[in-house]
Amino acid sequence: MRKKILKVVSFMLMISLMLPLAVFGEEQYDKKLQDAILRSKELFNITDTYDKFDYNVSSSGEKVTFYLNWTNSKEDSKGVNVTIDAEGTVLNYNKYNSENTSDNKLPKLSKEDGLKIAQEFLKKVNPKVVESVKYDNENTSLNPGSNEYDYEFIRIVNGIPYSDDNATIYVDKNTGEVTNYNFNWDSSLKFPDSKNIISLDEAKSTFKDKKGINLVYKYTYEKDKPNYYLAYSYIGESKGVDALTGELMPYDYYRLYGGAEEKSMADAGGNGENLSPDEIKAVESISSIINGDEAVDKARKMLNIGEEFEVVDKSLNSYWKNEGEYVWMISFNKKSENNNYETYEVSVDAKTGELISFYYGDPNASTGSVKYSDKELLKNAQDFIQKFNPSKYKEVELMEQGNVQKNDIYRYFNFVRKSGEAYVDGDDISVGINGVNGKITSYNIDWYKGEFPSQDKIISSDKAYDVLYSNIGMELRYVTVYDYTTPKYTKSVKLCYTLKQDKPVNISATTGQLLDSNGNVYKEKVAPVYKDIDDSNAKVQIQTLADYGIYFSSDEFKPKENIIQKDFLYLICKAAYPYFEPDSKDFDNSLYKYLTVQGIVKEGERDPERVVTKEEGVKFIIRALGYSKVADLEGIYKEIFKDTKDIDPKLLGYVNIAYGLKIIQGSDGKFNPKSNLTRESAAIMIYNYLFK
Repeated sequence: MRKKILKVVSFMLMISLMLPLAVFGEEQYDKKLQDAILRSKELFNITDTYDKFDYNVSSSGEKVTFYLNWTNSKEDSKGVNVTIDAEGTVLNYNKYNSENTSDNKLPKLSKEDGLKIAQEFLKKVNPKVVESVKYDNENTSLNPGSNEYDYEFIRIVNGIPYSDDNATIYVDKNTGEVTNYNFNWDSSLKFPDSKNIISLDEAKSTFKDKKGINLVYKYTYEKDKPNYYLAYSYIGESKGVDALTGELMPYDYYRLYGGAEEKSMADAGGNGENLSPDEIKAVESISSIINGDEAVDKARKMLNIGEEFEVVDKSLNSYWKNEGEYVWMISFNKKSENNNYETYEVSVDAKTGELISFYYGDPNASTGSVKYSDKELLKNAQDFIQKFNPSKYKEVELMEQGNVQKNDIYRYFNFVRKSGEAYVDGDDISVGINGVNGKITSYNIDWYKGEFPSQDKIISSDKAYDVLYSNIGMELRYVTVYDYTTPKYTKSVKLCYTLKQDKPVNISATTGQLLDSNGNVYKEKVAPVYKDIDDSNAKVQIQTLADYGIYFSSDEFKPKENIIQKDFLYLICKAAYPYFEPDSKDFDNSLYKYLTVQGIVKEGERDPERVVTKEEGVKFIIRALGYSKVADLEGIYKEIFKDTKDIDPKLLGYVNIAYGLKIIQGSDGKFNPKSNLTRESAAIMIYNYLFK
């Protein structure tokens, strides 16, 4: 489940001091502020050590929030921030000390110890919600690069989760001190009763009949090119089934507002590399590419852009989706009333002259009331597409509109490409219209021109739903919905059967397997229980690394075998960069490319199947630490081991640094640099790299 609350690193102060006085009388306001200060000091043991105090306050409706800040005048790096409302509810707590940095030592507290501390903290700070939350254990690997454990507690109503309301707590792994607390809770919400709802089987049937998921061409990037594959997945928003009405419904609906949405359409035309003047000349020399002046003329004719609009910029860009194609991006300006500017941002296909996108901005056209019905505006959008792209219009399907804000004068229509029986993710035609004057104000087409994989020999939709329900499943949840037809975007809660959120809704249409976001076979990130490490002298180190997400996806570690280069580098990669995962379809290239960029592997060193020696293992680890420049210095390192003469002279600094950092020790005064590194010795070395 995604985290809804981000850790607060810096404290954001609000700037209103006048508004609360309209809510409270001045005397009552002073009393509320005093109560907030005293409660905060008592809850968080804020002593006179923090001798500098500042505060701010904001008001929204009848809700008043105080932002309190204590610092030490002699040590600016230390401080405490508390956000607390007038009722005494703590919304945010942050105790910071910028001198505390992660030293990657093995923590003194376990994750379970930290959980107990977090639970006690919540009970002290907000006892009213303790019985209304549940710890959301994501069962994720520990992060060796963090000094803290984080815990999320989500709201439970009628025994059903509502994850948009939550409390997140961060606990220092070594001191047990709570460093951050974030509380997100809307007590005004009304939750539908869970009685008289449809059954889970009925929800599954509806989700299938109403096509909750569809056959979709999705893509990943391989060698900077889109690589398409067929999957059964969502198209558009996530969907669920209303547990009371039995209707299919979207949820987690987000939209861009006003010009931001239109501008994003126009900007989508190129999105490739901007070419330099010399590169433009080279490309223009190709006979099939129109020059910039021709592109400007075509833009003016297609959109009736008069000469009063001046060209202020034009650039030739490669088109990211179709190799070898280019787009002219042109900006027009015209000074209008009140020294404002009317603008056109236009993208034109540099080979065909076809209109790719445009955005028209007029600061004087954003007022008035909508005079056209949605049906009339839709007809305008359809006519516009048929005028400029009649052949592509036959291949698109109008996506159902989300809620439209009542006072929004702009309407947006999105037509998604369909190839055969499959929708094409990312291929669409979007049109924006001013509802006051009926004028088209934005347009964008995204279209892949290559071949798609065949739709022959794919699994049926029935089979896809069987996989969906057996591997992911559905559950009851309360979800947030917004009514954008009201001026203030009214927020409410619905009871909904949704797909469980711990696995990707992405089913291979050819194999029926779950796929991750990169199109690779999805693998649950669960640390293995190795069956062959009981007799290893590195059992503790091997298992600890596994707990931190540094492991091989097998129930055998093979501790006594020699380790080959790609396996050793994979362990280093997971230790140094825990969030990177090599592409399973191109594992070696993906791994080596990434580590080359990070400076861990140098040119000419790639040899995936070669057994790693001890001195080579040390070399890679010291590079991961970022000490290679120091290690490369010559003439400053002494002989530490009896067999120092056997160490490659270029690696002497690496070995000495590793010894000083207790990453290696040696045996009987010797290091044996040329001997092969076993898998258990590699585990000890990487464990020491992280925790010594």
